[in-house]
Amino acid sequence: MDVQLGCFSTAVIAETLSDKVPIVDHALDTVGVLIKPTAAALATASMVHGFEPMLAMVIGVMTGGVAAEAVHVAKAKVRLMSSALTGTAANPFLSAGEDVMALLGVVLSILAPVLGLVVMLMLTAGLLIRWQRRRTPLPVAAMAAASVG
Repeated sequence: MDVQLGCFSTAVIAETLSDKVPIVDHALDTVGVLIKPTAAALATASMVHGFEPMLAMVIGVMTGGVAAEAVHVAKAKVRLMSSALTGTAANPFLSAGEDVMALLGVVLSILAPVLGLVVMLMLTAGLLIRWQRRRTPLPVAAMAAASVG
């Protein structure tokens, strides 16, 4: 048990620190495109009991894998935009903010799981509403004026 805890602690510390170095962070994001959804799918499949192993794996891929990839792609896009706009100067601050949010999410989920779920659903709904507003098409007259000018 102590060896596993030591290995996990070392991995967490290495990941947290390497996230602050832009070149290393970009390399980890590149590798993470395949590793994160695979690990999430395996972890989810291992938690699904009472199903055939193949069905459990399909459920893992459809839920854990897709969720992990969506979060990874969103984070990578934010980091890419930050790198383009600030020359990677803001990336360590974004990483620190991600660390704080992750820690708060874990603590909230352990201490008050129902409240954690409600907060997560509210944040997700807020992001979806904001995304939908940005994708609302312009009226035809505004589009015509924009294309002429």
